[in-house]
Amino acid sequence: VEPKLRTNDGDVRKNFAYNLLGKMAAAGHTQQTLSEHTGLSQQSISNYLKALSTPSLTAAMKLAEVLRCDLNDLLGD
Repeated sequence: VEPKLRTNDGDVRKNFAYNLLGKMAAAGHTQQTLSEHTGLSQQSISNYLKALSTPSLTAAMKLAEVLRCDLNDLLGD
C-alpha cells in the first residue's frame, strides 16, 4: 500500500483541492476528462476536489503530469 500525502492534515487536503481545481480550470479539464487522461476514477477526483481524501504520491504525480504543472503547484499553499 502506497503512503498517502499527509492524510491527517485537513489543510493539506483543502490546499490540494483548491490548487487542483485551479489547474483543472486553466487546462480546460473536467473531472471526466481528467479521469480519462490519468486513469484515476471520477470518484477519486471528486473526493480530492471536496477535500475528503488525498491522493497517493503516484496519483498526485499523474495529476501533475496531465495538468502540466509541478507537483509542488498542487501541494503548495
